[in-house]
Amino acid sequence: MACGDSSEAVSDVVQVEEDTTTTTTLKEVALEDSKEKEAETIRYRGILRRNMYQNVPLVYSNLDTFEQKKVEPQHEYSEDFYYDIRIPVINEEIACADVVNTKINSIVERLVEEKKSILDLTTPEEAEEEWGGFAEYLTIKYDIIEVSEELISILISNETYSFGAAHFISYTESINIFTEDCSDLNVVQLFDTSNADYMEILESAMQNQLCAVLTSDECTSFLKFAEPFPTIEELTECCSAVAVSQFGIFIQFWEYEISSFSEGSELILLPWYYISDVIEKNGKYSDILESYSKRTYINSVFEPEWSF
Repeated sequence: MACGDSSEAVSDVVQVEEDTTTTTTLKEVALEDSKEKEAETIRYRGILRRNMYQNVPLVYSNLDTFEQKKVEPQHEYSEDFYYDIRIPVINEEIACADVVNTKINSIVERLVEEKKSILDLTTPEEAEEEWGGFAEYLTIKYDIIEVSEELISILISNETYSFGAAHFISYTESINIFTEDCSDLNVVQLFDTSNADYMEILESAMQNQLCAVLTSDECTSFLKFAEPFPTIEELTECCSAVAVSQFGIFIQFWEYEISSFSEGSELILLPWYYISDVIEKNGKYSDILESYSKRTYINSVFEPEWSF
């Protein structure tokens, strides 16, 4: 995540290394080579972060592709609100930059309007008199997941608080743009939904990452809010943020979506290796996926080499 008062304050390359963890598959996957996969020890990164203030491992932020902008909303009583809004501005020479920047600005404008709508109910003076205080906070951060010739993928996260609430509330939205025609990339179309094992393979991959360091019983307790576990279609509709990258699919769950508030909002990565059996090889995004499969230089024990 890029942080700081200006683009100059952002480090040229950001990479976070995390502890390695080991586990075995939690669910049997109905594939021809399932016995072989069950017999091997598979290593997972697990949960990458639990709140928007943590960096996303593996992600490199190249300042040649964007600049950071600090937004300071101005409206009646704005001096009584707390805003910390930092967003990326994709450089104009990047394909589809205008489309992406417009989407980012629209998200920010909507969140600011939602925050200042408290003024429709009360003013700071009235709140002080009636409730003994006034506090309205809005923080907006971002994560550049990928800016490449193939696509642009960004996570926009926000945290908000109102006086009297028990705690802050946060959630994340995603922007995925297919640069060939500047259209919204449909994550579901990355997969062959006609494959009978499609839903089971994706669910297994998600649970293996979420429960990488847990026993089966601990995993069942941890995922007590996910009954039944959401499908990728449901996650893209509400209420997760799904981002696409050369490493795989990043899934940023919202608070309470699959676990309790104390567990935070979990971010996981589904490497292409574990879901390659159900990717769509003749679809709109096949060229992107094939190019990803050839980037063996990014492979690791966590993101093994895979074939398109």
